[in-house]
Amino acid sequence: NIEIKIYPTYSGAISALAKGKFDFGRFGPSSYILAKKENNKIRLLCMEHKKGERRFKGFFIARKEDDSISGLSDLKDKSFAFGDKNSTIGRYLSQAQMVKKGIKATDLRLFKFLGRHDKVALAVAAGDYDAGVVKENTFTKYAEKKGLKQIGEFPNITKPWLVRANLDNSLYNHLRNGLLSLKDDTILKGLKQNGFMPATDKDYDFVRKGMILAEDF
Repeated sequence: NIEIKIYPTYSGAISALAKGKFDFGRFGPSSYILAKKENNKIRLLCMEHKKGERRFKGFFIARKEDDSISGLSDLKDKSFAFGDKNSTIGRYLSQAQMVKKGIKATDLRLFKFLGRHDKVALAVAAGDYDAGVVKENTFTKYAEKKGLKQIGEFPNITKPWLVRANLDNSLYNHLRNGLLSLKDDTILKGLKQNGFMPATDKDYDFVRKGMILAEDF
């Protein structure tokens, strides 16, 4: 029997996993890294894949009708919408890309964390912000019907599934083997997954580097 716990914030879930308040869960890459910093005994079960691939994209977006923005270099003196403060795409990797392009917080007219990718897409579409950043499937969902365009992109890695520190090894192995062997399309569709593959901590090193670079934002 599995009891489902849904945490309304990234930080709440990170803290709860570090403290061992649940046995296993699905996290974003940066949340895994932050949780691992709080408790180094947290372990990877596996990682998701998207049609066999472990990478997907984050997109910088703006309104199609806004001819003043065609790339990241055009963001100076513009307003910008991020996702959650602990989000891999919604903060860390997007800020790292902006730093690489010479854009820092002081170069923006204003910026705000809206918490979710869909909120960012809708806020940019409504003209509340000049630009923002969202994950790939959010852009695909809203691009045409909300009049959004891509002004930049960057890679991200699929989400890890984790277990708390000191989980019984037998249970860990059963969970891991069960997820890795899961091929039933009906079950995978219910989980909104294509499937799972083995994961190592090194798989997430490029996210760590991005998080460090984002500190310069």
